[in-house]
Amino acid sequence: MHAYLHCLSHSPLVGYVDPAQEVLDEVNGVIASARERIAAFSPELVVLFAPDHYNGFFYDVMPPFCLGVGATAIGDFGSAAGELPVPVELAEACAHAVMKSGIDLAVSYCMQVDHGFAQPLEFLLGGLDKVPVLPVFINGVATPLPGFQRTRMLGEAIGRFTSTLNKRVLFLGSGGLSHQPPVPELAKADAHMRDRLLGSGKDLPATERELASAAGD
Repeated sequence: MHAYLHCLSHSPLVGYVDPAQEVLDEVNGVIASARERIAAFSPELVVLFAPDHYNGFFYDVMPPFCLGVGATAIGDFGSAAGELPVPVELAEACAHAVMKSGIDLAVSYCMQVDHGFAQPLEFLLGGLDKVPVLPVFINGVATPLPGFQRTRMLGEAIGRFTSTLNKRVLFLGSGGLSHQPPVPELAKADAHMRDRLLGSGKDLPATERELASAAGD
């Protein structure tokens, strides 16, 4: 295996609340340079670690980690929408290998992901469907949160699995590296928000999802 690692902050405010033009130009230049380096590496597989913002995972079942054997991006905040090209047999093999190493990794054949997954694929690869991807959800907002040690062990287990592949593997980490936005808390939520956090938020009416996106404008 040949490996390349890159981390990129994501934000729902891209295109809604942009900084001064000179700052935006610098950010876009850095992303363009990263995109060129990744293109030169020419990855055959992407392993993408990212969180969720109560768009795909809720308190009805909130795993610390989940591997998407099938995954679809919802297109929130103007991000790309559509199915991610997950190689099913490879994802299943990865899940088995991680479980055998002692990490209790959940799997989903219909994982719903948001801009946290979509933006790095858009910005660094040019779209959701450019390279086969193993999307790995890490719970970063809904307490109780997984600890750093366990999260590192997950990464090590996936790394051991990918080291057996004769592929060029791009590891992407996507997080709120530039910001710490407020998120709803179950203990403080009103009845409507509590219902959303317990699972109904996965199938928001189109009007409500549009209002959520408009709130960033």
